[in-house]
Amino acid sequence: MTTLKKTVYFTGFMASGKSRIGRAIAERLHAPLIDTDALIVERQGKSISEIFETQGEVAFRKMELDVIREIAADPKPKVVALGGGTLTQASVVSLIRKTGLIVRLWATPEVLSERIGRKDTRPLMAGLSPEERLAKIKTMLAEREPRYALADFSVESTNDSEEKVISAVLRGLQFWENRAVYVEPSGGSHYPIFIGHKLIPHFSTLLNGLRLMPKDSFLVVTDTTIAKAQSRSLGMLKHEAGDCPAFKFRAGEIFKNLNSLNQLFTFMLRRRYSRKSCLLQLSGGVVGDMAGFAAATYQRGIDFIQIPTTLLSMVDSSVGGKVAVNHPEGKNMIGAFYQPKAVVCDLDTLSTLPDTEYLAGLAEVIKYGVIYDAEFFKYLEENVQKILARDSEAMKHIVRRSCEIKAEVVGIDEKEMGLRAILNYGHTFGHAIENLHHYEFSHGIGVSLGMRVAGRLACMLGMISKEEENRQTALLNAYGFPKTVDGVNVNAAWDSMGVDKKVEKNKRVYILPTKIGEVKKVANVEEALVKEAWKAILPEVNA
Repeated sequence: MTTLKKTVYFTGFMASGKSRIGRAIAERLHAPLIDTDALIVERQGKSISEIFETQGEVAFRKMELDVIREIAADPKPKVVALGGGTLTQASVVSLIRKTGLIVRLWATPEVLSERIGRKDTRPLMAGLSPEERLAKIKTMLAEREPRYALADFSVESTNDSEEKVISAVLRGLQFWENRAVYVEPSGGSHYPIFIGHKLIPHFSTLLNGLRLMPKDSFLVVTDTTIAKAQSRSLGMLKHEAGDCPAFKFRAGEIFKNLNSLNQLFTFMLRRRYSRKSCLLQLSGGVVGDMAGFAAATYQRGIDFIQIPTTLLSMVDSSVGGKVAVNHPEGKNMIGAFYQPKAVVCDLDTLSTLPDTEYLAGLAEVIKYGVIYDAEFFKYLEENVQKILARDSEAMKHIVRRSCEIKAEVVGIDEKEMGLRAILNYGHTFGHAIENLHHYEFSHGIGVSLGMRVAGRLACMLGMISKEEENRQTALLNAYGFPKTVDGVNVNAAWDSMGVDKKVEKNKRVYILPTKIGEVKKVANVEEALVKEAWKAILPEVNA
């Protein structure tokens, strides 16, 4: 890394090395350095201690916020060393997040105490004995940890040489250049989505940056098909995670059940995986859902990272924290809402993806255009050939925009109490198709057919014009989605939809378009109309 592309804000407790390391990084990347404490001292003509004594901490924090606003308003990339308590202000974090990356430097309380004791100039530590100082540091670190945890990545500065710390920061900045989306679910957790090429070969940088290394034990979870098709990526991932083992589920939706999950639990328990362990999910949506549910429930919850290897899982199941297994009575009926520590979309893994699986992912991509973004729908109409040819920039754009849309929705409604229901467009019908075909039918293809039925039903209800229904139909046709499906009886389909998890207290709920880029929830549509809409995909009707 030779140039700085975003402003970098260094945070951490006092004496963690923010000014020293920040200065070195600024010199390496030929960027200006701003020390917020030094700038405040210069402007006020007083030391930090004097400001605290004469004006108080509240006044100082206001000065700090004003300085951050000024820095954030300047688009030129720079290195900023923040004060130790800057992130205690929530408004500062959201401001910084929009303009750059937050890097946390951390050291043990004992090392921090020793450094602080060299100079008795810290106002919050003035006049304390070494024992009192250490105790206060531990207390303050515990209080501030939730704010420091908001940093994009962390680097330890305890005993390593300055050069090692600088190198670790530079590696982190290079990896985090691929952070495309930042997910902040309404429930309060947060995590990054990375989208780019050759991310798996540098996975240890992510693990270190998230403070998962070296204290935790890792387990890669995949399936038999991916283990063979992605053998090189699997090997690299295991190596990057300390040469950890891998667990392989049998491939296929028919194995997405509690029995398969119990096999994983047995594997982990016999190898003494603990609550500090971390699952690394390398596969598509089926394994992603199972590994996520395993992480949510193993010893009441452990960390996990999603590394999707299909387009469908990159743009849909890996984002948003919905994890589950199937039951004979319905799809994804046993599950939880549980967010990953990160999602890593290494686009190189798509090189081995069969065309049919790539197409399945495009169904969810088109869905985002219908439900949320008319401009994105237009982009999909105008770039059919590039997208089908897997053009690198086109793939990066459709994955990023899809993840952005889902992140925006989840940020408002994590647990599907309202807005998030729009993500189910095409799914109520699609799940019925999957169920009737005993899950041998691709989820993405099922959704594409479900969208055709939903579009027809919306048109029959007068919610959209025939022209708009035809526009969706034309786009699905342009990408080569099937127009009909065999083996669907409308009465059986109606019954299957009745056990879908979107049913609310015996109220059948449908997500239907009102125009391209907008949908709404509709309940209890007349049974005859729904059955009529199913005819949109029946071969005997469309022959």
